[in-house]
Amino acid sequence: MQFYGDNSRLNGVHTCIIPAIAHGGSAQLAIDMLVTTLGFQLAGRLLSDHVASTITVQPLEAHPLSTVTEVFVQDDVVVIQMRGPVLHQGPWSADLAAWLKQVGVRTVNVWSSVDRFARTDSQLEESNPIRHVGKNGGKIRRLEQLAASENTADIKKVVGTGNTARMVAAFAEAELECDAFFSFAGEGDNRAIARAFLDAIPMPVEKAPWREPESWEVVFQE
Repeated sequence: MQFYGDNSRLNGVHTCIIPAIAHGGSAQLAIDMLVTTLGFQLAGRLLSDHVASTITVQPLEAHPLSTVTEVFVQDDVVVIQMRGPVLHQGPWSADLAAWLKQVGVRTVNVWSSVDRFARTDSQLEESNPIRHVGKNGGKIRRLEQLAASENTADIKKVVGTGNTARMVAAFAEAELECDAFFSFAGEGDNRAIARAFLDAIPMPVEKAPWREPESWEVVFQE
C-alpha cells in the first residue's frame, strides 16, 4: 500500500474514520457528509494491488476527480473514503493497519452497515437502530450499554457487513484500538439513514448540521 500526497499533512494524526464496503453504501454517504460539512482537506490517495484502481467524477466539490481510496485530514483526525470493492480483503486490511500505525494513528472508527431485511421484530421498533462493536470484543450489540448477553451477534454471521470483520481483526492484530458502528441499510437512497447515523454515534470531531455534497443533486435526481 502506497500513499500519494502530502505526507506532512499526516503529522500529528491520532484517529482514523473509515467506512467498510458493506450493504447499501450508507457509510460512504456518511463520510461524504462529514467531509463536506466539517471541511476536511484532501491530503492524498492510497493505492494498493488489492483494490481495483478506478477514477470517477469527484462527488465532493473541491476536487474534479476521485479515486477508490482517498485520505482527508483535519487536525488530528484522518478520514479515509472507500468508493470501491476490495479484491483481497485479508492482505488489504493488514496493509491498511500497518500504514495507519506507521503514520501514528492509535484509534480507528469503522463505519459500516447491516442488511435491514435481517432485522428482527424488536429491532424494527427501535428508535435508535445503531449497532456497535467495542474495543474488547467481536460481538455486535446495541449502541446503548447492554449486558453482554443481550442482543449480540458475531460480525461474520450478520448479513451485509461486508469487509468489516476483516478490518476489525486486522486492527486488533496491529494493536490499534477500534470501534465499529453499524446502521441498518437497504438498496437505494440511504441519505436519511446516513444522516441519522451521524447524529447517533459518538465522534472524535464536533458535530454540526450535516450538509450534502452538491453533486448529490445529480446522483439522486433532485
